[in-house]
Amino acid sequence: MNFRKKCDFMIQTVDFLILDLIQNKLRCKFLDSLMVKFSSLGDGGIVWIAISFLLICYKKYRQAGILILVGLIMGVLIGNCLLKNIICRPRPCWINRAVSLFNSDTVRLFISVLPYYVIIHCRSRFVAH
Repeated sequence: MNFRKKCDFMIQTVDFLILDLIQNKLRCKFLDSLMVKFSSLGDGGIVWIAISFLLICYKKYRQAGILILVGLIMGVLIGNCLLKNIICRPRPCWINRAVSLFNSDTVRLFISVLPYYVIIHCRSRFVAH
């Protein structure tokens, strides 16, 4: 087995361990419905695009708004256009049909984490001294 296949096998093993844990221990009607609603808030990055435009309107927060927009664009270009085509890794739910997942992907994760980083990084400028 070559190195790439070994890595793929190890990643899939960890994926299935985590997904099986979620399927068997954390699933219930309440959490399932909550997760669907919570996940849909970030569809297309609309919330963060709106927040970044709002930040751009205020001179004090303009840099953070621009950084968030640039980061969102980079996340889509790097994640969707580059990495997904290079890695071409099937999702665990495509391999193991017993695991059902909501529509989620890494780009959404990046889009949701990036603004927090920008705000924390620029926080010293936002806080009055």
